Amino acid sequence: MDKETVPGGGATYIHLLEQIPIIKNSMEEFDEQIGAEIVANGCSPCTCKSNCNYKSNCISAGGDVAVVVEKTRTSNWRTGHNAMTGRYEGLINAGVIDPCRVSRCALQNSVSIAGIILTTQAMLADKTRTPESLHPHVPGITDVASSITL
Repeated sequence: MDKETVPGGGATYIHLLEQIPIIKNSMEEFDEQIGAEIVANGCSPCTCKSNCNYKSNCISAGGDVAVVVEKTRTSNWRTGHNAMTGRYEGLINAGVIDPCRVSRCALQNSVSIAGIILTTQAMLADKTRTPESLHPHVPGITDVASSITL
């Protein structure tokens, strides 16, 4: 499985949405079922708050995200929206592919991070820094130089 490819451009996650209810119903623990629901919400670009890959591909190609997702979901698992051509086609044959291992690891890592955030109820993030000036600040000289307009 590590050497295989899957349809790219986020279509694999759209097709995965069809399997999540089956997986969810096979789980006995309520917490696991909630986790499956979280994964389902994360895989759906229509509920995605951020500008995810599939959503941005649809928008840049001039398509409506909800329509593209629905057409992709109801088609064969190999079929998806090719943003370059604007057609629904077999993405593997068109060369729009993702390595299976990369897709699996991305999903696995995102679930792992979500689990850590939910269990610890805390998160650390880097504070964005304002870029420093390339020129050193010299009192009197820098202030005068910046106020001169040419």
